[in-house]
Amino acid sequence: MNDDIIWTILIRSTVINGGRETPIDGTPVYFMNIYFDAWKGDPNLHPSITKICKKLNNIRMDPVYHSKQEISDPVTILKLKQEIDSLREQLAKVR
Repeated sequence: MNDDIIWTILIRSTVINGGRETPIDGTPVYFMNIYFDAWKGDPNLHPSITKICKKLNNIRMDPVYHSKQEISDPVTILKLKQEIDSLREQLAKVR
């Protein structure tokens, strides 16, 4: 077998067994949310490619993830995003 086939088999096996990439320093948190949504365990919960493209077109480049942060659960990231969005809405009303 050539190396490409071996790597393909290895990657597929890892993904099938629940393996996912770990975010790296400087990754925009909004990108991480898109990524985590696309990798939910239940395929019925995955966003459509159209929805992913819309989100990518509107992505914010901040805040960014830093490896020293404790982010262990995509749900936590989603909750943080919702809190940030809520605070932004409240701030906009005050202005």
